[in-house]
Amino acid sequence: MLFLPSNMLNRIRLLFTRGLGIRPRDTGPLVEFRVANGLLTIRTGNDQAAMRFQTETELRIEKSFTISFGLLRELCKASTKSIQFDFERASHIDAVEVRYQSAGESVVQAVKSELNDYQFPLPPPSWTGNPGELLTAIQQAMASTTKESSRYALELIQLDGASGRVTGTDGHQLFTQTGFDFPFNEALLVRSNRFVDAKEFESTQQVRVGVDDSRAWLSLQTGDWTVHLPVDPISRFPKIEPLIQRTGHECTTLILTEEDSERLRNGLGDLPAAKEAYSPVTVDMNGQVIIRARGEDEQRVTELRLGSSVSRGIASCFETNRKYLQRASEMGFREIESSLQDSRVSCRDGNRLYLWMTLGAGATSANASNPSNSAPATERSPISPEIPEVSQTEAATCPLSSNNLSPQPQETSMTTSSHSGNGRVSSSASEGNTSEQAQENVIEQAERVRDSLTVSLSDVRSLISLLKKQKKQNRLVRSTLASLRELEPV
Repeated sequence: MLFLPSNMLNRIRLLFTRGLGIRPRDTGPLVEFRVANGLLTIRTGNDQAAMRFQTETELRIEKSFTISFGLLRELCKASTKSIQFDFERASHIDAVEVRYQSAGESVVQAVKSELNDYQFPLPPPSWTGNPGELLTAIQQAMASTTKESSRYALELIQLDGASGRVTGTDGHQLFTQTGFDFPFNEALLVRSNRFVDAKEFESTQQVRVGVDDSRAWLSLQTGDWTVHLPVDPISRFPKIEPLIQRTGHECTTLILTEEDSERLRNGLGDLPAAKEAYSPVTVDMNGQVIIRARGEDEQRVTELRLGSSVSRGIASCFETNRKYLQRASEMGFREIESSLQDSRVSCRDGNRLYLWMTLGAGATSANASNPSNSAPATERSPISPEIPEVSQTEAATCPLSSNNLSPQPQETSMTTSSHSGNGRVSSSASEGNTSEQAQENVIEQAERVRDSLTVSLSDVRSLISLLKKQKKQNRLVRSTLASLRELEPV
């Protein structure tokens, strides 16, 4: 007989739900239990991942059975501290009796195993050890991705074996970290997965990484858990090397103290315009550091002064989506660099790098002190010599670029030149045949037409917004004049 704590089963269910993307009303996959060689293995999988929990057991028998995910949910609601799985009293060799308490009553349920046709990944031929920091890096990389992508695989993260680098980007922000050891030399792409957010992995000391011979599954093993993530061999990932190198441009550096970092995290959400498009704030660095914000219909500017922090370099300011500033602080970065030349904001800390694009190129401190002088922020797409400006929706599908950025008060994205592969140029990339090149050219032309139309739509929307604001001001003037006329007889 197998006794399993109900709280342990519930933790396993929660991780299965998170890692496999199982929603409350989903049937879910079959869950397989196996006892052999003094080990208990509980595993399941679908097209998003395969997950395995393994721990020692005192049982010295060999037995396997499956239960539905619905039954696993029901067992986790049991009022007893442990669930009993009885193999001996089962009426069939492939069945098991499950005993537990529910609503104060004893429940005995005979469960016949169903055939599980899911093909679990084979274990990797070898593993490499890494510090637990790898899971944190994967988590931050996955938090930098987006589900809205078409041309580039911005919903995936890249693990580059040659550089030991983990990278994720959504086209407007990028996180990358080096210093890891992978048992492969190429760059592999895997889809974002919420299992890394689980509390069970917060204090992880070591993570082992493996990949199968066919390069179909990337495996991560830590503690009792092994997670297999499917590798995407087709999608393209932007080339990030030009972006992560220092540009050599003159920069201004904001040096945050721990006290001000906490003040920043707690205060950004209370500044005006938090729920407006792009949640804009202006960071003014002129020796002292001040964060300014103003609502669309407000005349007064609200300030958040970071009194114990300082800025180093030329006096400057930049306008940014506050969520990137908040995230940089939450990740523990204490130095934030901005450059007037390329509209990039970057945070470097050892082997970590987090960068994003501003809502506009650098402005002067005088402009920052009077934000009403500036045009309303509208998001801008990636710009490169080959790719025209596009709207917010299309911008999310394009990789980041530091080239040819225009100093307008719009959010920019970072773009690199188009290339095949998953972020690293293949030696045979230029050997495509003529027909494939012709098709690629036609696609490029169609994309340019689409992008030009999208830009026009974005400009029209901005113009409509300005006209509505002007119309509102005109009504206010007319109303004021009418009130003054009524007072004339008096």
